[in-house]
Amino acid sequence: MPDFFDFMTEGGDELLHSHQCPQCKKWFHKDEVQWIDKERRLVRCPSCLQPVELVG
Repeated sequence: MPDFFDFMTEGGDELLHSHQCPQCKKWFHKDEVQWIDKERRLVRCPSCLQPVELVG
């Protein structure tokens, strides 16, 4: 249970709001991307520059 307590008290925002690119498999945070279409939640992966749909 200490891991859960640490997660809840110390944050973990980078884990909750990170996304994995389906093409290159690298993880990125939505704050570091270039938006393609905000309505459809499409961004450009900062590593491989391919379009990625943000889910969740």
